[in-house]
Amino acid sequence: MTKISDDGLDIMALLQLTMDRADVEEFLAVYKGVVHEYPAMVDELSCGPCIAMEICGTDAQAALRQLAGPPDPVRISGHVRLYLSVCSVAGLRTCR
Repeated sequence: MTKISDDGLDIMALLQLTMDRADVEEFLAVYKGVVHEYPAMVDELSCGPCIAMEICGTDAQAALRQLAGPPDPVRISGHVRLYLSVCSVAGLRTCR
């Protein structure tokens, strides 16, 4: 979280939650059939607690993607994973 703040972004809200498999499948539905790692992503997000954050700042989405590093699961194996969802009027259901 310090790195997020150091990069000029503000954490406006933080919530620890556990999602069941059905919620994770709904959250990641856009990746089903598109990303080979979809089943592993669902397994990983549904196996324990997650932290959801509302982050604001100039070009926050691009800054978070840069901070998250490569999307390749082999290259980041064993590290904290970051799944991004942009909250907007259209994305509120995803971010609830």
